[in-house]
Amino acid sequence: MKVSRGRGRPSGKHRTLADFRILQYLALISTKYGVGADEFFNSLVAAWKHQPSTCKNLMIECRKQTRENAVFLLANSRGIVAQFPIPTHILEGTNPLKDLERGRA
Repeated sequence: MKVSRGRGRPSGKHRTLADFRILQYLALISTKYGVGADEFFNSLVAAWKHQPSTCKNLMIECRKQTRENAVFLLANSRGIVAQFPIPTHILEGTNPLKDLERGRA
């Protein structure tokens, strides 16, 4: 996967470097836990719409929502995996993880 290391806006469809890094982190989690990009993103969106969701062995819960961000808690049978915010504009659009997944192939 190509990673932007320079200054300024990264190339591609990502709006900011922060968005790109969040998407990289989500792609890393989906790969580490063997969850497909579509299934993982759809589970995040379902949790964002006030439905705690699961995909494979991950439980996803939206802990807090603001106008700009949603904070998610990811857990599995061993405990908490991660907790992080995702900008709502990422969740409102189409699955941006597909682009990162294609970039790895």
